[in-house]
Amino acid sequence: MLAFWLLLPGTFTSTCSALSPAIRDAFIQELEDIHDRHPPYKKDISIRPFDPIEVGVDCSRYMFLALKKAGVGGVRRVTADDMAHGLGGWDGRPISGVAALPGDLIFWLWRESRTRGKGSMDHVGAFISSWDDGRIVIHSSSSRNGPTKSVVKGKLLEDMELVWRLTIGD
Repeated sequence: MLAFWLLLPGTFTSTCSALSPAIRDAFIQELEDIHDRHPPYKKDISIRPFDPIEVGVDCSRYMFLALKKAGVGGVRRVTADDMAHGLGGWDGRPISGVAALPGDLIFWLWRESRTRGKGSMDHVGAFISSWDDGRIVIHSSSSRNGPTKSVVKGKLLEDMELVWRLTIGD
């Protein structure tokens, strides 16, 4: 699937409706603010959506809190896989990876999951730079114990499954 998203950039238009510039900038700023607070990674369904950030964040709670703090209503705290399917108010559409802009979501399906036959998304993050400007994403990582910034290369590039342009919050 990776080759489909990367090698066919015209498959989905990069000009589809997206977050307004003000909402996109606020979303990215909230992602940065949460990152700078260094909350631990914690995957725990007992965490309520609006518990203090210090309790911890997994990848989907991180995206949820940043978007809510950016002023977007109507989204619910759901799994990365539900986000990738537009559930819980996470309306959007798939785009080519090379068309990614700051504020677009990126989803991964880890190779290990594929070998086990799992077909749902394992992880979500958001681009904070365009593909051409370094393809930097921000996400909450269990291996880094919380929010981190990463370049989409190596495993993050190989296991990239979907880039999703949000169409909510306008």
